Amino acid sequence: MKRLKIVATLAACVMSLGLVAGCSQSTSSDTASEAGASKSSVEQTEAAYPVTIENNGVEWTYESAPEKVIAADYVAAQLMCALGLEDHVMMIAPGDYDLADVSAEYQDTIEAMTMFDESQLNFGVVPTFEAVLATDPDMVIGNFYTFMDSNAGSIEKYVESGVNAYASEGTYVEQPTLEHVYNDIANLGLIFDVEERADELIAELKAREEAVVEALADVDEATPVFVYDFDTEGSINTTGGTTLEDYLISLAGGKNVFDSLNTQYATVSTEEIASMDAEWVIVNAYTSILGDDSESKIETLKSDALYAEVPAVVNDNFKVVRVINVQPGLQALDVLEDLAQTLHPEAFE
Repeated sequence: MKRLKIVATLAACVMSLGLVAGCSQSTSSDTASEAGASKSSVEQTEAAYPVTIENNGVEWTYESAPEKVIAADYVAAQLMCALGLEDHVMMIAPGDYDLADVSAEYQDTIEAMTMFDESQLNFGVVPTFEAVLATDPDMVIGNFYTFMDSNAGSIEKYVESGVNAYASEGTYVEQPTLEHVYNDIANLGLIFDVEERADELIAELKAREEAVVEALADVDEATPVFVYDFDTEGSINTTGGTTLEDYLISLAGGKNVFDSLNTQYATVSTEEIASMDAEWVIVNAYTSILGDDSESKIETLKSDALYAEVPAVVNDNFKVVRVINVQPGLQALDVLEDLAQTLHPEAFE
């Protein structure tokens, strides 16, 4: 799925466009892009270590809980905070996001963390591999796009250097769901020996998901939704049928009008968009790299005569969603609840 998807896309204009002592890694036969959900195994000793986690095509072994962790974006930082592990985070990077994008519950804690200097960041969002190594970390947590050579360094580099890397599952599996968020939490619970807290957090999130599903049980017809992701070379990028955002729309009682596209993101023509008769437009707001571009996107749709008859435009049905909320992390539950109430307010009366 994403991200640094926007970074990789923008970088394409320039370049053709996430160790503890004694830990070990071995490369899996799967490639990163083909890797499925993480698998974990625990050799039961007195301290429940070593712990081996299969993630992003590699088996990573932890002899003890990592003490020096880099959170390569705010999504990872929030997961650490929610598990009570903020003291393990020694350095952070923003990823594609602003601090204002972070859940209010964790903003103060994350703001107090040590940020990489601008000179240590690639594209202003992720640390360079050299900056990572300079901090002598035990572990780096990010997403699939974090661990690209042009971003924070390839997975192969982390294996070679002996630094454990964890990429959120929902950014590299073929069809991400909320289960992959829960798997991330469970895996981090094992890695840091906080399984009880991880189980509690998963239960809290699943209860919220189930409440939405229950509220929408009597909804007979899904609401057609178009996702305006970002502009590229005069065209519009939208989300296809293999993203967490598509999954969340469906779970919220909507139907992504481009869900038949068997891809994460795709460029679509103005004529294709106009013909879909979307009743709502979700506007993905990239606040970090592009500034808050949501108003300009809305104006694009309102000012083009081609969209004059599209129900969402006629009824001014625009829902701005900050990109962090549709990433595999804690805030995915926030946007699920918000979208469900937006698309089917009658179900929550």
